[in-house]
Amino acid sequence: MDRDGEAGTIEDVYFDHLRWVLRYLLLRHRTIGRDILISPLIIDEIRWPERRIRLRLFDEEIDAAPAIDTDRSITREQEKSYNEYFFVPDYWEGEDLWGEETTPGELRSWLRAEQHKARGNGESESYLLNASTLAKFTLQSPQGIPGTVSDFLWSPETYAVRFLVIHIGGLLSSKKTLLSPLWITALDRSAATIRVELPKEAIEEAPPYEVGEPITPAYEKNIMSHYNALEYKTRASSRRRGG
Repeated sequence: MDRDGEAGTIEDVYFDHLRWVLRYLLLRHRTIGRDILISPLIIDEIRWPERRIRLRLFDEEIDAAPAIDTDRSITREQEKSYNEYFFVPDYWEGEDLWGEETTPGELRSWLRAEQHKARGNGESESYLLNASTLAKFTLQSPQGIPGTVSDFLWSPETYAVRFLVIHIGGLLSSKKTLLSPLWITALDRSAATIRVELPKEAIEEAPPYEVGEPITPAYEKNIMSHYNALEYKTRASSRRRGG
């Protein structure tokens, strides 16, 4: 919803695969019938119980937003045009999750003129993926394919992607587990694969995840311990083989 009332519905989300942070919600506008990107920088609040998002905008501001062709990759040049229209800072001008800041709320306090501008930002390149495309990716380990990506979980404070939800096995398998983006070594958009250097068996034996269940500190510690123990065993085995 915007300041004038109902603007439309959220149909998808986009995140960048460089820092694994959710960058845009895809709004299907209720009256003009086209898709519009909604940055967290223009969100006032998310009302989870009501499943509503309050924007800092009026209808006419949304109606005149730059058009986005969702059938094609969104380039950095298009993102810059979007940011200039809404007069918000560029999130990639810095080393933190949101440029020089950790959260979109902190970056929103900046003026565009305050940002340090860098050259060679790859304006013709696209670093964004949407959730519906990500759900078609397979997970590739050195021993083969342990599963496919089915969803992801993100932080409502920083908008960072915390875990990918991995569907283990084939169509008859119901097990799901979580995978941190920190363990991803490569992403191939053309082949729709995400590569990790974790053994296939270890991913298949990782602690299961029940969709819809909150991620408790105990569960997070459990899954991190699973892979940390694996890393230690792998390194110890390599030292023994090397003499």
